[in-house]
Amino acid sequence: MDGNLVPTNMEFWSLEIPPGQLVDAQVRSLAGMVELVHITGCALGENPDKGPHVVKVIPYDVNGNKGREVALGTLVSGRTDQFSVDFGMSDTMAFRHSGKSTVYLTGYLTRSFASGYGSDEDDYEFDEDEEESESDDDDEVPDAVPLTVQANGIYKGDRKPRGLAAAAAAAAADSDEGATQY
Repeated sequence: MDGNLVPTNMEFWSLEIPPGQLVDAQVRSLAGMVELVHITGCALGENPDKGPHVVKVIPYDVNGNKGREVALGTLVSGRTDQFSVDFGMSDTMAFRHSGKSTVYLTGYLTRSFASGYGSDEDDYEFDEDEEESESDDDDEVPDAVPLTVQANGIYKGDRKPRGLAAAAAAAAADSDEGATQY
């Protein structure tokens, strides 16, 4: 698919992983649509058993065979009841854990739909003269506005520094004497 993808919605996503079970997190692939699950949290349920719960992800290869398990993190009741994670998946993956309590994964799901087909250049047309005039405006830099810091840390314009601010301003002026001004 060559077209641009337009995100159309974002919704809550969760997965319950009972103890001793391998659970598939389904991600759909449809023509013209890309679905992405972004996992952001992992937590123990209510009244969890003691002991570690090593949470693992098992990716599938293109033939549907399970790959090598990878640990996302470890939950321990009373110590690490939850943790944040930044994990995205665009293909179906399996999850399991080593503990004796239910573990929950949470995050959000986004779906993006193709807005059209063809290259990005086909979607936009620019007038070269307009593009050049906009870039010329970006080259202009406004004049600097002098600011000083008062003892309370508040910046004020057009005031002479006092106390520590005066010493800092003097030191900065001394270090700038040999510098080129632009």
